[in-house]
Amino acid sequence: MVKKVLLFLLLICFLSLTTNAQEQDKFEIIDALTSWPIYQNDHSYRELAEFVKENLHYEDTITTTKIVRVRFIVDTLGNTHHHEIVHGVSPTLNDEALRVCRLLKFTKPAMQRDRPVSVWFHVPVKFEPKRVVIPKRKQCIFKHHN
Repeated sequence: MVKKVLLFLLLICFLSLTTNAQEQDKFEIIDALTSWPIYQNDHSYRELAEFVKENLHYEDTITTTKIVRVRFIVDTLGNTHHHEIVHGVSPTLNDEALRVCRLLKFTKPAMQRDRPVSVWFHVPVKFEPKRVVIPKRKQCIFKHHN
């Protein structure tokens, strides 16, 4: 009987400690957004993809297309921070993808219930082999008449 009472008291103490910790660490869980962050007033993110593509600088050492996935937080002002690689390829390409993503600034933050909120945003950065296009030669076909 004494053991049951002690166990009951320990359980009550544990529950009161966890509820106090939860009250101190209050945060809002976002389960749905009214709108995602907007880059340069482009809802389709074509401008974002074009910006990333234009600002990539890397040596032509790759032979196949490689994709580095970067994630970062877009805060309530549209600034980006806490950049990290989700899926990397090589240290040099990872560093270049991070460099370009750190240049991004969104014009409008994510919205929930008509107020700005911070969200994680993922960007796939595509590295393609730089190909030199060689024009085809016209072939001359001579017919020999007998």
